[in-house]
This record gives sequence, structure tokens and C-alpha cells, in this order.
Amino acid sequence: MVSSKDQAEERIKKDLESNPAWSGLRAVKEKKIVYLPQNLFLSNPGAKFYESVEYMAKAVYPEVYGNVGE
Repeated sequence: MVSSKDQAEERIKKDLESNPAWSGLRAVKEKKIVYLPQNLFLSNPGAKFYESVEYMAKAVYPEVYGNVGE
């Protein structure tokens, strides 16, 4: 069981880097893994659909949509 956000992200990072199915992806190689916030994607994500789409757009295309948190 993972007890904190930082621990969860570290576990995911290690799993992605050690799994051949994921380790070849450019995002993993370049350490550009995007962690989605629980408040937007875990509990009832439909309630915050527009915020969720905006977050993903900014995370994937910051040069077009601005940085996450702006």
C-alpha cells in the first residue's frame, strides 16, 4: 500500500522504467511522465470533465495551451 502522493509517483515511475512494455516510450525515456491529480480523475471525474480535459491539454501541449496551473 502506498501512503503518499510522492510515494505513489515514485512507485509508478519505477514500474514504468522497469517494464519493457513501457520503458521504450519517449515520455518514460525523457522522464516526462504526467501524473493526473486525484481530485480531477479519481472520484467522479465526470463532475469536473472540462477541468480534466484542460489539465490534460496543458500537460501534453503546454506550448499551445499553457502550463498546468496557469
